[in-house]
Amino acid sequence: MTNRLLVLLFALFAVACTPPPPPFAHDDAPAPAAPAPEPTEYPSVPVVATPPAPAPLPAIRVFVDPRIGEYDAVVEAVEAWRVATAGVRDWVYVESYELADVWLLEVGPYARVCPGAPEDTAAWGCVQQIGGLWESQPEPLRVFLISGNYEAGAKLTAMHELGHLLGLTHADGGFMTGNMPIAAALADWECPDAEPLDRLQTKLGITGLTACAAPIEME
Repeated sequence: MTNRLLVLLFALFAVACTPPPPPFAHDDAPAPAAPAPEPTEYPSVPVVATPPAPAPLPAIRVFVDPRIGEYDAVVEAVEAWRVATAGVRDWVYVESYELADVWLLEVGPYARVCPGAPEDTAAWGCVQQIGGLWESQPEPLRVFLISGNYEAGAKLTAMHELGHLLGLTHADGGFMTGNMPIAAALADWECPDAEPLDRLQTKLGITGLTACAAPIEME
């Protein structure tokens, strides 16, 4: 009897000391997570590298001759172009014409620097070529402002001639109009207007130029 009692007590003790089964040890335990799929390879498809972002265009270097009588107005013309090309290309001032891409200077009416003009020109300003300023040049391109003629419309004259060096012609209209009505020539042009700037973008193959409203209606 005593032996039976000892066996029974030992069995109860063994059951009591058995650790519980681990969670989900029964049949409805979730299956282990599947491994992540391997990335699919496409050996027959060419891999095209993303091209690097284009380098920003260098600033156009400007020398405004300090002997210009209407110096401030001519600087305003350069600033007008800075507004037009903001975010596309900058303009910076340099201390000598040797360092410049474009040199603005004043000459007399008998200087005979305007191509095709008579000896005593009535032009307000002129350049010696159309286009080229957007590209690198071995020597500075020049804008000639004719003393005794340009002063009343100095800002527009300089802005107009810079437009020629960028590639615009009188046929492009707006501030580039040839034989500008005097009222338009004397008006305050904040920056180049839309029609010629749209044409300049096409000529240069660029986008992003900013136009200003013309201060006077152009016919």
